[in-house]
Amino acid sequence: MLGFLIRMLFTVFTSNVSLINFLLGFSGVGSISFASVAALYQKRIKRLVAYSTISHTGFLALSLCCLSADAVKACIVYIILYIIMSLALFAILMLGALVKQQKYIINWNGLFSCNLGIAVGLGILFLSMAGIPPLSGFYSKLCVLFVLLSNNLLSLAFIVVVFSSVACFYYIKLLKLFFFSNPTSAIF
Repeated sequence: MLGFLIRMLFTVFTSNVSLINFLLGFSGVGSISFASVAALYQKRIKRLVAYSTISHTGFLALSLCCLSADAVKACIVYIILYIIMSLALFAILMLGALVKQQKYIINWNGLFSCNLGIAVGLGILFLSMAGIPPLSGFYSKLCVLFVLLSNNLLSLAFIVVVFSSVACFYYIKLLKLFFFSNPTSAIF
């Protein structure tokens, strides 16, 4: 689907570059800002991950709003790394659902004391999705920011940095629950 969108942008919509830049930039910033704020109030872990996906889709839209070869490279790097992170994350979440229904974030309290491997794995994945260096999510977001900065879209880059910082809050909140809270029940 992403390949189809890239192909359409570079073949069909080349006559309306300013309109495409505006639409993709607006939808990218809108999805990043909406998802970052909405995820702060989630109680279910799968909904929180769904809002995270909306935010990551906004990064893809922002990388494509520049309509350049570097933008396509940044988009491809971002989507490959995001697919790998998402597959690993959902594999761990499904493992938790198979063992015991863990719908709510509060049910994951004290995961570190119950299952060290899963806690560390989820911690690394969430830090990577938040864009914390030196993990892969940082480099994918950095590629998108470089594309925005190289095309003089400073205001979009600033907004992305602000809302990425907001998104880091809910990822760090999860890490606090995993590692620094007392377990409420046996998780795994």
